[in-house]
Amino acid sequence: MFEKLNYKTLLYLDIETVPITKEYSDLNDGYKSAWEYYSKQNNLLPDNIVSEENLSNAWKKTASLLPEFSKILCVSIGDYQTIDDDVVFKTYTRVIKNDSDNEINLLKDVAKYLELKSVKKLIAHAGKDFDYPFLIRRFLINGILPPKSLQFFDKKPWEIDLFDLKEIWKFGGYKSSSLTALCAAFNIKSSKDGIDGSQVYDFYYNSEDKNKAIINIARYCSNDVRVMAMIVQKIVAVENPNEKFPTIDYV
Repeated sequence: MFEKLNYKTLLYLDIETVPITKEYSDLNDGYKSAWEYYSKQNNLLPDNIVSEENLSNAWKKTASLLPEFSKILCVSIGDYQTIDDDVVFKTYTRVIKNDSDNEINLLKDVAKYLELKSVKKLIAHAGKDFDYPFLIRRFLINGILPPKSLQFFDKKPWEIDLFDLKEIWKFGGYKSSSLTALCAAFNIKSSKDGIDGSQVYDFYYNSEDKNKAIINIARYCSNDVRVMAMIVQKIVAVENPNEKFPTIDYV
């Protein structure tokens, strides 16, 4: 049933994003106009009232979901590696480290890493709706050619060789589940311990200790990847009850 879901040959991916600026008021006029238009078109403003406050509140809540208005703060990629004859699960996590670092440097490093691991197939939770297109768009916006594993423009859906755990979990239905719900169902400790995706904005822009906040975001992103790998193990184990799976620990 899960022959194609070879858990050892997958790259488990997760990203964390934040708006390109802390405040709506920090945007240039072109971006302000674009955000006002988007907010009106998508009913983000209470009672459709265009005001600085409403636009600002919508910016903080929603901008990080849109690659045209946000940046990638952190990328974590996990895979199984053989070290001293033992198979272990490792995560490569690249985060914007400080004010002298930037998204372009991050994306270039991620592209190099994905090219090195190009024989492996990507999997992400909600990857086809969020992570994959978000990465591609940010690569292009920053003038960087996406790595080959993400070059699927003009391909038919069945030709796109990417996995999506959220899509897999639908099993032909219309609804899926969050990682948190899957963790509960499979008796796995959740990665949302002290921080979740909705809090990344506050951690990054409002924490007094910026370095500590960045470390916490990177740890959260890495643990999301590790949880995803644990869930895949649980699914595959049903068909392979005698398989000895490597232990995955949190970071």
